[in-house]
Amino acid sequence: DYVPKPFDLDDLLDAARRALMRGPEAKTRALAAAAEREERLPLIGRSAAMQDVYRIMARSAGTDMTVLIEGETGTGKEAAARAIHQFSKRKNGPFVRLSLAGASGTAAAKALFEEGGDALQAAGGTLFIDDIDALTADGQTALERFLDRRGADPAGDARILAASARSLGALALEGAFRPDLYYRLAIVTIRIPPLRERLEDVGDLARAFLVRAKREGLPEKGIDGSAIELLKTHNWPGNVRELENLLRRVAALRPEPLITAREIAGEMSALRIETT
Repeated sequence: DYVPKPFDLDDLLDAARRALMRGPEAKTRALAAAAEREERLPLIGRSAAMQDVYRIMARSAGTDMTVLIEGETGTGKEAAARAIHQFSKRKNGPFVRLSLAGASGTAAAKALFEEGGDALQAAGGTLFIDDIDALTADGQTALERFLDRRGADPAGDARILAASARSLGALALEGAFRPDLYYRLAIVTIRIPPLRERLEDVGDLARAFLVRAKREGLPEKGIDGSAIELLKTHNWPGNVRELENLLRRVAALRPEPLITAREIAGEMSALRIETT
């Protein structure tokens, strides 16, 4: 709206009153629209820490370089891997997740080399090897052998993305992970920050997770600023996954259409979650 000069005081007051009445509603609609858009994104967050992640992902997506994705459990490593695949030239090929955590050398070799194994199924697409920090010594040897044979093997056509909940570089220095294998995997390294290092993203994440919960059949819920501020006081050891699970619980169990700090505090208390 606008008021031309010379203006009538009553007209000015009416315009100001209308703007004040529309302001919160307009902001709520804008936040809801943003949540609808962001729920469809593979990763959510506009913090500086996540901007660094997006930049490396964008630069590596158009290549076939091996990428190592590091981050605590629940930070979204698989989501990052899927996003790299979706924006790569292999997006029309398969995305195959393979976990070799605790696998013996024989089991790892079966998954990597045998016909019908996960690696062969990923040909033409992306092979995402999760929990790589939990590979046994024999499993590491099998993976090293697989990487050596990639050029001569049909499965070698798959791009390799790997994920680790711990720093592979630190494990290599400690002698718990083969340094030669680490260097082959860490051509590009992406570190997904824990949620406690990007608390400014909590509001966007919370609203997007409530949209996701609604899509999956749970009651529609809104969330107010007091609830967001309370969520920011927790250090989230379970990271993004813990936040999503908490909001699913609130959406399912709390009858109120608008989630406030009271509802969040009640669920945190029920789950024995302590704020910092």
